[in-house]
Parts: sequence; C-alpha cells; structure tokens
Amino acid sequence: MKGYRSWLLSIMATLTLVGTAKATEDCSLEAGKEAFSACQTCHSVESNGTHLVGPNLRGVIGRGAGEAEGFYYSPAFEELSFEWTPERLNSFLEKPMSEVPGTFMAFGGIQNAQTRQDLICYLEQLQ
Repeated sequence: MKGYRSWLLSIMATLTLVGTAKATEDCSLEAGKEAFSACQTCHSVESNGTHLVGPNLRGVIGRGAGEAEGFYYSPAFEELSFEWTPERLNSFLEKPMSEVPGTFMAFGGIQNAQTRQDLICYLEQLQ
C-alpha cells in the first residue's frame, strides 16, 4: 500500500506540473494586462516599487507572502510563510478571503480560470 501511495502521489505531481505548463503556454499577456486594469485601483506594478492601498505586485511570483518591502500588511498576511507561486496565486485570486482569512483585501475573487491564468502570466513577465 505504501508503494501505491508513493506512485499515486508521483503521478498527481506530474499531472499538476504538466497542467501548469500547458496553462502557462495557453495564456494571453494582453488579456492579463486587461485583467490587471481592475487591480490597478489598489495595486501597482511600477518598477520603482510604489505601493498603493495594496502592495506593488511587480516581482510577486517568488516573493514571500506578506513581504513586499515598505508595505504594511494585515496580521493575517504577516503570519504566512510561503512564497507566491503561480499555483498559490491562482488559488488566492479565486477566493482571497478563504485563502487568507483576515486579509484586508476586500475582493471577492476572479471566478474565471482563464482570466486568472492570463493575469498570472502578465504578472510573471513583470519579474
């Protein structure tokens, strides 16, 4: 049974990686930039690191959650200890308040999976 579990976990991890790679290839930077326009009320992607009501999102992929220098985060974000990956960002963008209960971010989420993927692609290219 132990060998079966390892095999199953390996297959699941592989399928996740393949699915992520395919989704990244299937995104539109233009659609992602358009999706980000709704985020611009609170978030910047300026290269100077300027924060608005929310933290600057340039370089968010690979950055620790709650670790944008110079930004005051909610206690809920300050307690997190992970780096933003496309997968984590996808989950967060779908249901922000469920993913990080207590966040100051009053946003219901993006329900459309393709829109989330396009937005994540856009943010990834701003690294």
